[in-house]
Amino acid sequence: PACPPRSAPRRRVLGADDEAQSRYHLSKKAADDILRALPVAGAVVQPSAVYGPGGSSAMMFNTMALLPVLALPGAGGMAMRPVHVDDVVAGILAVLAAPPRPVATIAFVGPKNLTLAEYLHELRGALGGRTWLPVVLSMPRAVFLYTARLAAFVPGSALDADPAGMLLRGNTAPVEDFQRLLHRLP
Repeated sequence: PACPPRSAPRRRVLGADDEAQSRYHLSKKAADDILRALPVAGAVVQPSAVYGPGGSSAMMFNTMALLPVLALPGAGGMAMRPVHVDDVVAGILAVLAAPPRPVATIAFVGPKNLTLAEYLHELRGALGGRTWLPVVLSMPRAVFLYTARLAAFVPGSALDADPAGMLLRGNTAPVEDFQRLLHRLP
């Protein structure tokens, strides 16, 4: 069995920035920039991968976590800091209760900096799967992107070119601002 890659560095990569490429990140950046320019109190919320029961991405990650063999771009070394939906809700309520002035940008991220392979391994254990590590094969980036474009034609698929590009880019930021907002570790 392959070992998951080491955790990636803690640089901020949540997508709605000057390097945005997906339709989602480009439109979110445009809206975030408008909000930051307004003379109001509030916050730009930038969530990492949100995990919660019933979510389409959660179902996709759960399925992946239980597979005995995974083919992932870069062997699953993309950085992420998954955040639970309950923490996202608590963060939004905290912003509404005491909106920052001027508008602050807050990364809503989970407590651990993980690679995708590490995240899937943790999910496997949480879902009651075997605790041995699955075999993780490195899939070429171009093959992954082509597969994502094809998956867009499958009804109900959580994968298409935009989420694939967002996943490849990574999804992480330091947790300290979110921790201060919640007054606890998410």
